Order: sequence, then C-alpha cells, then structure tokens
Amino acid sequence: MYISQAAGDLTESKLHALAASAATFNRLAGVTGVLLTDGARFFQYFEGPHDGVDAVYGRVRSSISHRGLREISSAVVKSRQLPYWEMHAIAVDGGAIDRLVAAYWEEERGGLNAEKESGMMVISELLDLPRSYTGR
Repeated sequence: MYISQAAGDLTESKLHALAASAATFNRLAGVTGVLLTDGARFFQYFEGPHDGVDAVYGRVRSSISHRGLREISSAVVKSRQLPYWEMHAIAVDGGAIDRLVAAYWEEERGGLNAEKESGMMVISELLDLPRSYTGR
C-alpha cells in the first residue's frame, strides 16, 4: 500500500477513468484492492500473486496521475482481504487517509499492536464491509 499526492485536479470523471483502467489491468494481473482519495491524496491497498503485485506497482510508480509516492507497507498477506474488488475508487475525507497512514499494518504477518488501529479494520470500516467479508 502507498500514499501519494494527486497531480492536478481530481475530478469525479478522472477518478472513475483511473479506477476503470486499474480494474482492467488488475484483473489481468490477478490483483484486487481499493483506491481511496480525499481529492488531494491517494491511498491504495492492493493484493495478489507476487508477479501480479509487482506488475501493478510498476504501473503505479510510472503513473503521471500522482506524485510523491510513499510506500506504507509491502507485507505478504496470508489471505486476500478484498478478494472481489478488482479496483474500486472511493472518496473519503482527509481524516480517513490520515488514519490509514497511521494504522498498524503488520497484523497481516501475524503481529499485533494494541497501541495502533489495525489498517485492515480501518479499510473495512470505510468500505462498510461485514467482518466476514475480509475474514476479520
């Protein structure tokens, strides 16, 4: 997952086109995930087979739709958390992006941190997913 700054105006039509293009590419790569934006920043979580994730991340790094990309985590997950989401783009408030950046992501490797919020729980809450959907 990463955070970055949107390059230029991020209109609803640009966001929709970006998500549609990503969904097509991700489907071919076997990758699922979500792109969250507060209009100025992107936070993207994606998962899948190693080669697919590498291909998607290479595409992300070369994209001109954002700048200042900063990787948050590249943990190997035990099982998919968003198995049915080829890519959805969802508008959230800036506080949600801040929560995701500050969240604890190592639980995907089996660790726990009682002092920080779980990143996947924040995503589940923002997407209004039932606990059984993400296996949590």
